[in-house]
Amino acid sequence: MAEKPTEASSAMRRWRLILLGLVLLLGVAACAHPVEGVAAPAHQPSRASSVLDPDGAERDIAAQFEDTFGVASEISCTQRMHVITGAQYECTGRTDDGEGLTIRVVITDAVSASYTWEIV
Repeated sequence: MAEKPTEASSAMRRWRLILLGLVLLLGVAACAHPVEGVAAPAHQPSRASSVLDPDGAERDIAAQFEDTFGVASEISCTQRMHVITGAQYECTGRTDDGEGLTIRVVITDAVSASYTWEIV
């Protein structure tokens, strides 16, 4: 039988996620180029649609989130994410620990369909 997390361990995990999110945010702000663990490898849009593949973005963000924070998550990107440099979109999610997430996706280069993401 799995141990039920205590309130203190849940609070510690929450603070750890907040601290790591702030570090991640500062790293994005300090860099003019994508940083591994922050910049998702873009799923190229089709030339006709110029829209990011939401399934690919969800999968990549969830994988990078787990690599960065050590906890799995499920991410949902429901907006049509048009590939326009500077465009911002929000995705939502939930960690396996039950924490709700809001993820901001920013298109950094329309030509390569590159983007970064951050917890907001």
